[in-house]
Amino acid sequence: MTRQALPFFENLNRSILACLNSAIASLSETRQAHAYILKSGVCSDSLISKKLISRYANHRCFAEADLVLNCISEPSISSFSALIYALNKFNLFTQSLNVFSRMLSHGILPDTHVLPNVVKACGKLSVFKLGIEVHGFVCKYGFDSDSVVQASLVHMYLKSDRIRDARNVFERLPEGDVVTCGALLSSYARKGCVNEAKEAFYGMQSFGVEPH
Repeated sequence: MTRQALPFFENLNRSILACLNSAIASLSETRQAHAYILKSGVCSDSLISKKLISRYANHRCFAEADLVLNCISEPSISSFSALIYALNKFNLFTQSLNVFSRMLSHGILPDTHVLPNVVKACGKLSVFKLGIEVHGFVCKYGFDSDSVVQASLVHMYLKSDRIRDARNVFERLPEGDVVTCGALLSSYARKGCVNEAKEAFYGMQSFGVEPH
C-alpha cells in the first residue's frame, strides 16, 4: 500500500472499505465508494484504483473501470492486470489486448499474471503473429519456467493448429497438468497422429499426470 493511501485507509468509512474488499458489492455501492474516493483526493492511488476496477468489472461496467484506470497518474501493473483479467473473463478479448497495448505504452512489462491472459486473447482472436511475439518475450525474460504461462502457449498453438509448436512448448513445461496434456492428445487424435499421441501419453506419465 502506498504511503499516500495509508492515512486514508486508517480513517476510511467502514462501509466504503467493505465495498472495496467485497466481491459482491452492488453497483450502487461501488459508485458511492468511487464518489467518496474522488472527494478524498486519492483516486490516483494504484491499490485503491485496482479495487475499484475489480468492483466495476464485476458488474461489466468496463467503461467506468477504464475511466478509473485512466485517472491513475502512475498506473501499476496490478491495475492493468485487473482490467485485462476481467475483460478476458467476459470474453472481451479485443478490449483486453487494447488494454495490454496501453500497458506497454506506459513502459510496463507483463508478468506471470498478465501473460496467460494475453496469450489466451491472442488464441481466441486468432492473432497468432502477436502470440508468437509474446512467446518471444516469454523466452527472453525467463517466463518459460512458469507452468501457467507455458500451458497458455500450448493452448494457443493448438488453437492455431500448430501442433508441432504446441508439442515443443509442452516438452518444456516445468510440470504437466491434465487439461494441457489432454488438449494435446485430443489434437493428435483429431489429426489421426497415433504415434505422436502415444508419445504425448507417455509424456503425461513422466509428469506423473494420469489421463481421465
